[in-house]
Amino acid sequence: DRNIKNHHRYLGDEAITFIEALEPAEYDRYDGLTEVGFYAQDVAEIDPWDAITTRHDENELDNMPGGMWAMSYEQLMAPLVKYSQYQSERITELESTVAALTDTVTALTARLETLEAKEV
Repeated sequence: DRNIKNHHRYLGDEAITFIEALEPAEYDRYDGLTEVGFYAQDVAEIDPWDAITTRHDENELDNMPGGMWAMSYEQLMAPLVKYSQYQSERITELESTVAALTDTVTALTARLETLEAKEV
């Protein structure tokens, strides 16, 4: 709800840079489960909003040395949507470029065929 949020601003190019910098990983957890995801420490280094990761100090987590990092995968949704919109715009631009180049090649091919027919 917009009524309970302050400092409204839409995501810009920082979201695109952020998503492109993410390094997906596969890892085995201490409990034996294999997962895919991200290392929260790596994400924290590139997170321009400081909103996706949280560091819990060692006192909060049974004195785990150095504390523990956590990620909010839900917070990845908005940057991913922005990146998807960016890709959609790029695809539209590239499709337009391909169409223009196809038209140029077709026109040049027709001119070449006309010139070659005159030489015969």
